[in-house]
Amino acid sequence: MKRKKVLTLVTVGMISLWLLFPRYSREWAIREDTNLLKGKQDYLNALSRRRNAPNILIILADDLGRNDLALYDDVSGFKTPHIEALAASGVCFTDASASSPVCAPSRAGILTGRIQNRYGFDSQPMQLYPVFPLLYYSFKYLVNTDEMHPVPLGTFPTPKEMKKQGVPQGELYLQEILNQADYATAL
Repeated sequence: MKRKKVLTLVTVGMISLWLLFPRYSREWAIREDTNLLKGKQDYLNALSRRRNAPNILIILADDLGRNDLALYDDVSGFKTPHIEALAASGVCFTDASASSPVCAPSRAGILTGRIQNRYGFDSQPMQLYPVFPLLYYSFKYLVNTDEMHPVPLGTFPTPKEMKKQGVPQGELYLQEILNQADYATAL
């Protein structure tokens, strides 16, 4: 009876790991487009400068649900007086969607305004670098990760790996448009 319980727990655990850690079947590769890069430079050079433009503040919080803040759910949400004050004196989104279910590609979509699949940034590159032992050993022994492989804990991507990840230089970033329009950005 005890052996059956252990076997059931192991099976449930393996299925949970399979569900929690997605597999990707292609290599990450940034698709650089030299025509797009030239067009980007021409566009930025043609932008006119704006004076007395309004301030823009984007607050992005990973893994924050709609009803987690009192701003949207005053019954069960957390009180955030400063965020609530900003919302009261400005504009507050009440409905939005993310372009990806994981953070890095979703951020790339926000920063470029484009669906990140168009330039090869449709998966989470940091999944190659587990930060705690359970993830490391799960990737190493239990999960079929295709080209993703676990690196030793505490290591970082090599320059060669970094060149295959992220947003290509030819993409137009929100901060580039804002800087060209005389905005100072922290992006």
